Amino acid sequence: MAGIFISYRERDSKAWALSLRDRLVDEFGEDKVFLDKDTLRAGKWKDQIERALGDCNIVLVVIGRGWIHAKDDEGRQRLMSDDDVHRREIAMALARSEVTVVPVLVDGAAMPKAEELPENIRDLIQQQSRSISDSAAHRKVDLDALSADIRRVGRFPPKADPTPIAIAKKYSGKIIGALCLVVLVFAAASEGLDHDEKLGGIFFGGLALWLAWSGFKDTKAGLAKGKGLGITAVALSALATLGMIGALTQPDSVQQPLVNNIGPATPALAPVINTVPQPPILSKSEPPPPVAKPIKPARQEKPAPVAKVEAANFEGVWQDGYNMFIFYVTQRQGDAIHFQQYNMFNGQANLVLNVMAQPVGNEIKIDAPTFTANLALASGSQQMMGSAVQKGTGLPQPVLMTKRDLNSLDPQVAAALESVME
Repeated sequence: MAGIFISYRERDSKAWALSLRDRLVDEFGEDKVFLDKDTLRAGKWKDQIERALGDCNIVLVVIGRGWIHAKDDEGRQRLMSDDDVHRREIAMALARSEVTVVPVLVDGAAMPKAEELPENIRDLIQQQSRSISDSAAHRKVDLDALSADIRRVGRFPPKADPTPIAIAKKYSGKIIGALCLVVLVFAAASEGLDHDEKLGGIFFGGLALWLAWSGFKDTKAGLAKGKGLGITAVALSALATLGMIGALTQPDSVQQPLVNNIGPATPALAPVINTVPQPPILSKSEPPPPVAKPIKPARQEKPAPVAKVEAANFEGVWQDGYNMFIFYVTQRQGDAIHFQQYNMFNGQANLVLNVMAQPVGNEIKIDAPTFTANLALASGSQQMMGSAVQKGTGLPQPVLMTKRDLNSLDPQVAAALESVME
């Protein structure tokens, strides 16, 4: 059976293994790729791993910079332990002549030396390795080359290239979804929106713009029809997003009370004929009417003092809502907010963005070299949402962040973020 087994050490290259698994599933199908975290079922896991190794003819050994020196809880080098599961997987794969073992070097790692390896896996250095680059542009080329090797060596059938004519018989679902979101945004705007609803409109407008642009590119590639509809969706989505951004600077709409104008008309005032009041004519038997006492004007209450509005709490660790490997650390410095973005690779925090942002109430504005962003705290102060506009293209993009407690994160990620917050 043709199959691909991904062997990795969790504390060394978990994120890379998961990313590699997703790419290979798209390329070869979910039933052709084995990754312990996703594929293991109830029962003895060692037996399941051995069966999976027996069914696979390609074994990818993911090696990061901490692979050779990884240690257990007692401080012993894992690779030198006879009961190390990762070492056992590699040894079983190397012992089978029909299995091709491919070392996959990630995070800038190099192949280990023979004297650094246990005797039963020293043949690993004889296997041709593949490196996966950290940069997005080179990473795609590296993954394409790895997929081609796997398809050729593993005797997988060639990937079918769908003809554009067969696929282009239907309209792009992305464009239809974008138009639906635009209709919802315009319908909500016609009713009048408060501040939070305007932020939600910006988010959904930006999402509609992204869907419309992605669908338009599909039509240009011949994967769907409706290029004109895609252009319309892009224009309407941009208009809706920019309209919501402009509405955010205006006062929130005030709901006016409904007036019931169904009923008798107000009678017209009769003309005043005699402006001098005449005393009533009294009979001798009737007592004079009581004289009304003058009414003192009501005492006006002093207005209550206006409560001082506390500044919103933007400080903490936030995780990106669209990329699980991106985190943001915000710390207050005087009246400003120190805003930092980190990409997490191999448990290390790589600084990507470092700017000072200015908060106003529950909103914060970021002016970075390549983009500007307007964010606001949602209810409960556990989410920030808004949009970012690229300075080069002017196209907005939705932004969503969720506040995270360090104790709820992976220990390595938490430790890396805690170190940059000190």
